[in-house]
Amino acid sequence: MHEVRTSRDDGYIEVRHWADVTEQDAVEARNAVEKVMQRSGIQEVLVDLREAIWGLDTVEIFEFASEFDSRMRIAMLIKENDSKREDFEFLETVAVNRGNDFSIHTCRDAALHWLRPTDSTTGDTITAF
Repeated sequence: MHEVRTSRDDGYIEVRHWADVTEQDAVEARNAVEKVMQRSGIQEVLVDLREAIWGLDTVEIFEFASEFDSRMRIAMLIKENDSKREDFEFLETVAVNRGNDFSIHTCRDAALHWLRPTDSTTGDTITAF
């Protein structure tokens, strides 16, 4: 199960998954994000999987990661000692190899900072990557 939300004030799209994450659920969430991207122009995506049970196998991960919109900048938030960390690292590797900006994090603040870096002298969000 998942929900997708955004606000222009937030400057990013957030996807929160909980319970079992199947390939169908992951694809539906990605499709919803792409629709929000088209409407809003926002390309930064925070995917929160801390309450989810990751259920994709290696082939499903490869196929899923191969179909990201290349404009997306994705920060994935997982539990500190997630038993599926190797799966997430594989997802990250495939996404990056396909030209996506993708990074795994265990801290929400770190994930948001990676998504929306700031100028250390002014505190302003840097919008050009």
